[in-house]
Amino acid sequence: MAIACVLCILCLCSDLGRFMVAGVEAASFSNFNFNVVEGGSLSSMAESGPWGLSILMFMIIFLLIIAIMLFRKRMRQVRLLSLSCILLVGYMITYAFIAWVYDSKVEAALQPETYSFQLTAGAIYPVIVFILNAMAIHYIKKDEALVRSLDRLR
Repeated sequence: MAIACVLCILCLCSDLGRFMVAGVEAASFSNFNFNVVEGGSLSSMAESGPWGLSILMFMIIFLLIIAIMLFRKRMRQVRLLSLSCILLVGYMITYAFIAWVYDSKVEAALQPETYSFQLTAGAIYPVIVFILNAMAIHYIKKDEALVRSLDRLR
């Protein structure tokens, strides 16, 4: 869970995607803003960024920190991690929607030019966090079953 929390913080600090025009970066976006390379034809698109992504990620980090602190209450940990997984799925859906919206805006701004969208490492971190959360849920449930079976033997 600590590794998942660190990956979430790294996701907050890194870019999530880049728009490349003829092999040169024209724009990128992160959890907080949409960055346009100075002097580019996309300068009119510089606006306040996708704040919904950052709010979801802050909620996920908060849930992970609380789950780490509840190490004696395993079933509450499982519930918090399950909620974190649901929020991660919402984050990924929101990311896909925002990337699609920005892609259509860039396509409209660069009609004649060819461009491409590239995922960055920051976009992969939520998937890794989801896998780590699922593994944590599995092993916490397994540990809880072991503790309950030992209580029966007494």
